[in-house]
Amino acid sequence: MAAQAGERAKDGAAPLTVSRPALLVGGSDRAFRSLVHRMLAVAARLEAVRSGFAASIGLSGIQYTLLISIAHLGENSGVSVKSVAEHLGLSGSFVTIVGGQLTRLGLVEKRADARDRRRVKLTVTARGRALLARLA
Repeated sequence: MAAQAGERAKDGAAPLTVSRPALLVGGSDRAFRSLVHRMLAVAARLEAVRSGFAASIGLSGIQYTLLISIAHLGENSGVSVKSVAEHLGLSGSFVTIVGGQLTRLGLVEKRADARDRRRVKLTVTARGRALLARLA
């Protein structure tokens, strides 16, 4: 496969971006690259939509994502920082920082977990729910 990529580079063609035969069609990675580029376009569009939703309620994109995630994951009982972090693929410390911002805005409440006082549960406040309802 390395020899094939080297030959392609000599021909002036771009080297292959993947080496798994299952991702090559007729020895070309063109379909795979097209898929990746389309996925990036979708991701950019989703980011733009998220930013628009967030801006319309006065939040940053990540603040909106955290708020809506806490609302959906926690419902009435709250959700742990660890659960939100795992759900979003973020670090617990980052969730703690953004959660603190939302707490200062009065949109999220932090309270000790009844089963383990060392852990924090996050819940969306009435003000936070009203903000999300306005957006909906």
